Amino acid sequence: EEDEGEEEFSAQVNAVLGADDEDEEIFSVAPVSSAFKNLAENQSPEITTETLGDLYFSQGQYSHSLKIFEKISRVRTSPELEKKMKACRIRLGVDPQSQIRKKKIQALRGILHKLQESEKN
Repeated sequence: EEDEGEEEFSAQVNAVLGADDEDEEIFSVAPVSSAFKNLAENQSPEITTETLGDLYFSQGQYSHSLKIFEKISRVRTSPELEKKMKACRIRLGVDPQSQIRKKKIQALRGILHKLQESEKN
C-alpha cells in the first residue's frame, strides 16, 4: 500500500512537471524519495555548529545553545567558546560555582535533617 502511495505521488509530481514516460529514465521522484527514506532510517543527521548555538542563544534557548557548545568543545576548544558556554550557564542559573555551592548546601541540609531526626528518637 505504501508503494502505491509513492507511485501515485511520483505520478502526480511527474504530471505537474510535465514529465512523460520517455523522461522517466531521466527524472523520477520515487527513487529519490526512497533514497532519502533510507537515509532517514539509517541516520539522524545532526547539525552542530557554533552559528546554530549562537542562534539558539539569541532566541533565548540557552539549554539547546549550551548543549551545542559543549559538543563542539569536545572536538575543539577556544576561549570564545568557553565564554559562550559560561554565558549559557549563567542564563540558565547553572554557573559551575553556584552548582557546587548548591550541592554543598543540599548535603549540609541533609546532614542537619538526619541529626535532628536522630535527636528526636
